[in-house]
Amino acid sequence: GVVVVVTAVAAVLAYTLYRPASKAAPIPVATGTSSTVPTGAEPGPGVVSVTPGVLRDPVHADVQRVLQAYFDAINNRRYDEWRSVVTSTMSSQKPRQEFLDGYESTRDGSILVYRVDRALDGSLRVLLAFHSTQSLADAPAGHRSGCLVWQVVYPMSWDPRDAEWKVDVGPAATSPQVSAC
Repeated sequence: GVVVVVTAVAAVLAYTLYRPASKAAPIPVATGTSSTVPTGAEPGPGVVSVTPGVLRDPVHADVQRVLQAYFDAINNRRYDEWRSVVTSTMSSQKPRQEFLDGYESTRDGSILVYRVDRALDGSLRVLLAFHSTQSLADAPAGHRSGCLVWQVVYPMSWDPRDAEWKVDVGPAATSPQVSAC
């Protein structure tokens, strides 16, 4: 009797936690482990995709949604939208004009989330790669190229006020691997 009840409760809990939202748009899932974009088609589509391993993570839909809004805001130069998906600490470090100047010619695409890990403090560490194109003048120092491939870990923190995950600052995001396309 007790085993059946415990098993039934566990099954209902697992279904509740892991079922996809009924009205949510389908999550783009990458079939490979890297994104290749033909020369001239860089940076590739602006859609955030996840690997099958990330798809099994209970927070995958939240992570994908926040990162999609983050990259859409950058690609469309919409500072207020960007601020809505980053922590107040992050937005205070990048005021509106710095955001607009910094991303003036940037286009990000071929965005692939490889992994989501939990940190000891309850935050997330999201390993992703993406391609960016920009004018040479806007390319980061040390990486003067019109097309770059980024591999980076974005920290994400839970914002209890907005009841959602947000892209955050921290040491995890300070050491990206960057190479020319």
